[in-house]
Formats: sequence, structure tokens, C-alpha cells
Amino acid sequence: MYQMLASRDKLFGRFPCGLLPFGSAGMSTGKGREEVTPEPLESRPLRSAPNGSRSLAAEERPAIATGDGIELTAAKFEVVKSFCRKYTVHFRLDRSRDTTAGPRDWRMRFCMLDRIVELERGVRLTAVKTLRAEEEYLKDHFPRFPVMPGVLMLEAMFQSAMWLVRVSEDFGNSVVLLKEARNVKFADFVEPGESLVVDAEVLKHDDHTTLLKTQGAVDGTTAVSARLVLQRYQLRDQNPDSAAMDAFMVRCMRKEFERLYGSPRVA
Repeated sequence: MYQMLASRDKLFGRFPCGLLPFGSAGMSTGKGREEVTPEPLESRPLRSAPNGSRSLAAEERPAIATGDGIELTAAKFEVVKSFCRKYTVHFRLDRSRDTTAGPRDWRMRFCMLDRIVELERGVRLTAVKTLRAEEEYLKDHFPRFPVMPGVLMLEAMFQSAMWLVRVSEDFGNSVVLLKEARNVKFADFVEPGESLVVDAEVLKHDDHTTLLKTQGAVDGTTAVSARLVLQRYQLRDQNPDSAAMDAFMVRCMRKEFERLYGSPRVA
């Protein structure tokens, strides 16, 4: 957890609601009525920005409109910068609650499937996701009408398609990403206690992408459907030094697949 070590009063103690007094050229910092008067912008040489571009001169800098009706011109903006440079806000990382110590669990943290029930290599896959009432996101989606968010229904279809692609090529690529979602249609809700049965079917397969037809159904009624385009590649294709990472990712995906489907028994 980050802890702010500088007090808020040092930054905004003398100014209501954190607003700075832009009405005068100088300004009070609240420490002995010290006046801070920035050097005129016109007299400063242009400085190079970190990305190689130059800073804008005063006449080139647009005014900034704030939500309080105050217009910050280039000169007034420099006053703000001068004030901010007077204090340094330090942050400290509190590792007392670090839960990552010890052996790491590389299981997928965002798995939207409970199990894979049917699989035919290069053809189709069927998986199941049962929505549980204790899912954290249901508290806000929605408080009095908990239903599975549509984006997570789409994620469940993508993960089903992803596993079908990985198994079909015997985990030949370390990275399988969703490139495009076409004709996404939502027809029904998924409520706590219901199971979303997701089907994925390969329509077209080339060297780098796969087109699949996917749908999710609840009690035999289609709740969501889409056509997904997945992209496949190896990290080492772009950086030869990433070969070890490719092997590591493939091992992790194989372990996760065994958790969802059990020992290999692909048709």
C-alpha cells in the first residue's frame, strides 16, 4: 500500500478546495508569506522534451479552461509549476501485506470457464461456466438484479475459442489473442445459479488467424453469439531472446488446460 508522507496542508492548506490564487503574478505559499514569482516565459530558451520534441513558446501554448471557470494562460500555468516544485511528495511501498511471497501460482486469474466438456481437435469445443452468487462483480452488476456482464459472456466465448485453437495446433503458439469480434448479439441474461454452455466451432484457419463461430446458451436458449477472429504468434518471432518465455507460457497453458479438461483425450 502506498502511503503519502507529505501532509495535505503543505500542498493546499492555505487555499480553499485546493485552488491556487492565480490573480497576481506572485503567490503566497502559506509559509511566512513567501512570494514566488516565476521567470517570464518569453525570456526562457526552448527546452528539449524527453521524447526529443521542443517545448512550446508562450504564444504557442493554448489556454487551459478549468471546471471552476478559471482560465490558465501559459504564464499562470508556470506559476502552478513553480509552486509544485517547492514541495516533493514521497510515496512508500508497504510490503507488509505482500501476498506474493513464496511459490507463485501461475493459474489463470481471470478464467471464465469451469470445465471443458467436449472437444474435437480442429473442429469444435464445448465448455461450461456456472454463475455463482458470490461472484464479486455481481454486487454492482446489478445490486437488485444480479446478472453476468455481457463483456464476461464474450470473454467466456473467447476463452473457449482460444482453447480450441491451442489444442488444434498442439500448443504451437505461445500467444493467442482476440483480434476481432463480429456480429456480437446478446439475447438473454445469465443469472446466479444458471450455467452458460459455450460452443466454439472453427470456420476458417490460416497461418496467423482463425475465424470461429461461438455461442453461449442457458437451458438450451441462446444468450449470446458472435464470430471471433483470433490471432496466433510466438514471442520469439519478434524477439529471438523471448524463446524461453514462449516455452514457459506454453507450459502454463498446458497445465491450465489439464485443469479444465483433465488428461488429454482429444478426439
